[in-house]
Amino acid sequence: MIKTWPPDIGVKPYYADNQITIYHGDCRDILPKLPKVDLVLTDPPYGVGYRSNARLEKMDKIIGDDSVDIAVTGITMALAVLKNNRHIYVFGKIPLGGLPITEPVELIWDKTTPSKGNMSSTYGISHEYIQFSTYVPSQANRKRGDGRLATRLRRGSVLRYPRLNSRAVSNHPTEKPIPLLRELIESSSMLGETVLDPFVGAGSTLLAALLENRRCIGIEIEEKYCEIAANRCAAETVSRIRKGEY
Repeated sequence: MIKTWPPDIGVKPYYADNQITIYHGDCRDILPKLPKVDLVLTDPPYGVGYRSNARLEKMDKIIGDDSVDIAVTGITMALAVLKNNRHIYVFGKIPLGGLPITEPVELIWDKTTPSKGNMSSTYGISHEYIQFSTYVPSQANRKRGDGRLATRLRRGSVLRYPRLNSRAVSNHPTEKPIPLLRELIESSSMLGETVLDPFVGAGSTLLAALLENRRCIGIEIEEKYCEIAANRCAAETVSRIRKGEY
């Protein structure tokens, strides 16, 4: 557990409370300053220049989504602050070969309903990939098999959570359902531990960690998403205080 909260890294947080810290900036600048964390969970830019046309008001393209270079660099740097033999979840088929991790296990997020996508295709995409792995910095230890079967409870590789429809996704174009993130956090960390999301977007990982009684550090390059994430976390914290849960 990080003893000083929010972490004293010489960078003023955009937002901080007793569990959540948001830093506004490029994760490549901030990650080297962070203390060790217990879990990395992130949905990085996929390098596809994604922009949905399914909403009445189109959202801007995501910064850094023109290639996977920023995602790979950010993930590599996040591993440097992840404790040994702890877990990392990465949404999307980001190339992770050569990193000091165990062979990634491919999880499937079953969205239960197909997205609109390419309407000329017979089949609509109704799933998304999540890569799950363990950080084992020693190559010899990885070859020996360290980091395998590390989850507390053996689970199936298909995680079934309804995707947010186009009307519900109002915060970020690739927003993930909080219950899905809560399951990943609950499976790979303990109460009071610290989750890191170097591409935090509108803060769904932060909210999931808050609801699971974990701390969470989020880094976001776009200030508009920092503001959304901060407002969401503040509202949830106030709600929990009023209920006597915080």
